Order: sequence, then C-alpha cells, then structure tokens
Amino acid sequence: MSSLKVISILRRKLSIVLLMLLLSYSIGAASFRTAVISDDERSMRMILDALSVLSGQVTSVSAIEDFNAKEERAAILEKDAERNRYIVGENFTALEGMDSASDAAEDDGELILEIVSITVSDTENEFLMRGDEEAFSYVMLSEDLDLLIVSDTRQDGQLTDFTLWVNGREVYDSLYLSTEDDSEFLSIVSVLLPYIKDADTIIVPVNIPPVVSLSIDGSAVTPVRSVIALEKGEHDIIYTSPRFERIEETVYVDEETTLSPSFTPLFSGPAFISSLPYDAEIYYQGLPVENHVVDEGTVPFSLAARHQGFAPFSMQSTEIADTISISLRPEWMAGNDTVSRAKGRFYDNLVATLVTFGAFVATNSLSGIYADVDLAPVAVAFTGISLVQLVELIDSMFDYFQMARMGG
Repeated sequence: MSSLKVISILRRKLSIVLLMLLLSYSIGAASFRTAVISDDERSMRMILDALSVLSGQVTSVSAIEDFNAKEERAAILEKDAERNRYIVGENFTALEGMDSASDAAEDDGELILEIVSITVSDTENEFLMRGDEEAFSYVMLSEDLDLLIVSDTRQDGQLTDFTLWVNGREVYDSLYLSTEDDSEFLSIVSVLLPYIKDADTIIVPVNIPPVVSLSIDGSAVTPVRSVIALEKGEHDIIYTSPRFERIEETVYVDEETTLSPSFTPLFSGPAFISSLPYDAEIYYQGLPVENHVVDEGTVPFSLAARHQGFAPFSMQSTEIADTISISLRPEWMAGNDTVSRAKGRFYDNLVATLVTFGAFVATNSLSGIYADVDLAPVAVAFTGISLVQLVELIDSMFDYFQMARMGG
C-alpha cells in the first residue's frame, strides 16, 4: 500500500485548535517564533499543515545556534541601552553596579515551535514575495522572529507557479496542479525539516483509520496526522479506538518505516435485528442470521437482507447497537417515478378541490344576489362534486405520504 494513500483524508482533520496548541509551551521553554506569509489560501494551509507535523521541540542545531545568537545580540543591545541611560542620567553608581554584576546564566530549557501571526505593509509584502533578503531581515528583526516562511503563488491556467522562501533563502520552486497533491505536501515537510528538527528526525507515514488515537512514548499525538516526525530509533507506540482492539508495539524507526498496523474490530455483544417484513432473510458480515439474533456482534459491520417481492437491502455501520431496525423496499416501488406520480396526483386533486369548492361558494353567493334565478340544482351539484373531490384529495395526500416515506 502506498504510504501516501491517507494523507489527504487525515490532513483534513487539522484545524485552528492545533495552531492554538502550538502557541502553548511548557514552563521554562523558550519560544521559537515562526510566521507564515502567503498570498494563496491553499499554500498557506499546506505550509501550516507541514509545520504541524514538525511541531513541538526544536532540535535543529543550526536553529538553536541562530536562536542563541539572536538572544545574545538582544542582550548586548539591551545592556548598551541601559548603560547609555545611566550615562545620560549621570547615575554612575548604578553603572558601576551593572558592570560589576555577573551575566545571567543561559536558559537551558527547551526550544518550542510557536506559530505567530504578523501583519506587514503592502511594500514589505511586495519585497518579501521577491525573496528580498533585506526585507526578510527587517521583518524578522521588527517582529522578533526566528523563522519566517513566505510563499508566492501565481496561477497559470491549471498550473500554479509556487516558490517558497525561508529566512530569505529560496528553498522550493515548482509547478503543480491546483488540486490536493500529496507529494507536494511531503516535499514542503522535507524542505522545512532542517530548520526545525535535527538530522536524525524521520518523516514517518501513518496509515490508520480516523477513529484511532495514537500515543508515542507515552505522549498522545493529537490530532493524528498522515505523517509524523520521529527520531530515528526505538519508540513505544499505542493505538486505541472505541472500534478496534488496543495495539501496543515497539517500532524501530528508520527511513523505511510506515505505521500501518492491522486492526481487529471490537466485540460489541449480541444484537437483535428487527426487519420489515419480519421473515426476510438476513445476513450479518456475510453469514445468515437465525431468529433475528446476532450472538457475536462486531464493529464495523455489514448487514444485508432479501425477501421475495422486495428489493435487496444492504448497509454498513460503525455504531455499536443492541437493536438494529431495517426496512425493505417493495419491488413495485423500484421505479424512479413512483413518488413523482403520487406527488402529481396529490397536486392535481388539490387544484381540482380548490376549483370545485370555489365554484360551490360562487354559486351560493349568486343565489343570494339573484333570488329570481333558481340556482339550487347547480349548487347541489357542485356540493356533491366538491365533497367527492375532497375525499379524493385526502386519499391522494395519504398515498403521497406513504410513497415518500417508503420510497424516499
């Protein structure tokens, strides 16, 4: 099975909740501030999805060195600014105290990826979209960023010219179809990987149903993604789901690893199957059911039924239930126009009823106005016709209701 098969399905599970989770990091950890600028919604979503795969601790040696260098420069600038304030204010006692004080110890906490939102001017955006290094340096300095990702997307018919810059350096340039492209997504993850993770980090495809929860080395992965970033080596992995049996395994992760275990459906207990008609032949998971009772139910399950004079019935479900109700559709209702004919008959009778009752009311009114004209026979005739038409209307209304309920 291709390792890319479930990427599109599982990536759709990503939401703004994930980005909010990335904004929170453990006490004592430093923030590796990252921003994304894109002029295309699809490109922006793809980049954020790629960052979500690489979320958590930043382990790239170059990223850590750049972060520490930035912090040192900021500390030096702050110290020079404080020194200048003391000199201008002629506070030489405080200046001597500052010079004699030892520098604060370095923060040895974790470096955690944080996604931040920034706003740039039209001019800045124009230069960023050209990959201008000075524009990148200015925006990163003004916004206190450690990582700035910019994508420029230009449509050309069915093709899209997509260019990606990271911290002012072009790292990706391609033409791709404007559809869900799994290989494109994995390429973006790969080019961003060195900026966040170390060389031992491997992108591992995950092929599991959406209802399965994943835990790696005791930490839950939420949401479960189509690919995850893992350090090379052994990892304890647990799969849990209300639909499948729990799986625990130790996996040695390398470049060939794909997480694609075989799941066993959970036992859901006995179930009673109520069918209409009652004596229909019922098949559960392909096996015949005796007395409408399934002794060993599982989920997910398939159910089929048949009866002479009725159309075959089939269904699939992942719901655990002790009672399952099914209803077979009569063969005479198999025609596509059954409901439409009943609907047409009802509407025709509705119009006819309105006309006959209207004629009855009009005849009675004319009898009162023109007393010298004997309209009684006409009124009696319309009375009978309207009553017959009313009965026909009621009959067609119930017929339409039954057809819609059984055939809809």
